[in-house]
Amino acid sequence: MPIGPVRVFTDMRKLKEILEGEGFQEAPLQIWKDGQAFGLVKKLNGDFELHVRGFEDFTIESEVEVSREYLEHFLYREPCYGPILRILSKHEVAYNVIKPLPRDPDTLPALKTKTPWALLVALGLVGSVVMCITLGQCSNK
Repeated sequence: MPIGPVRVFTDMRKLKEILEGEGFQEAPLQIWKDGQAFGLVKKLNGDFELHVRGFEDFTIESEVEVSREYLEHFLYREPCYGPILRILSKHEVAYNVIKPLPRDPDTLPALKTKTPWALLVALGLVGSVVMCITLGQCSNK
C-alpha cells in the first residue's frame, strides 16, 4: 500500500534535487517514517514551514507546520499539497494523485504564543549550573 497520497514518476534523488533548488533544505531532527527516502523543509512567510517527505515507493506527503524554532511546532500541522504540486508541474515531473488530497488551509492561524525552545534550553542550563553551584555539587573530582 502506498505511503503518501501523490506518486511521482521520477527518481527520488532527482526530486530531492528539484526541491532543494526551490529552497527546501534537509530537516534536522525529524521523525523518520518507515520507507522514508528524504525529508525536506522550506521556510514560509512568518512562522510556518512547508515539510515534504519522499518515500521509497515513489510517493510524497506534504504539510505546513509551525516553525521548528518554537515548541508550538508539535501542536500545529496541516496537510498542504498545492505548493508541492505546483513545483512538480513547473519542473515537468509527472505525478498521479493516488489517495484523496485534503483541502489546503485557506489561511494559516495567527500564533497566540511563540515559545522558542532554544531559549528554554539555555535557561535550563543556566538554572542547572546555578543550582549546582548553590548546592555545592559542582566539584572537580
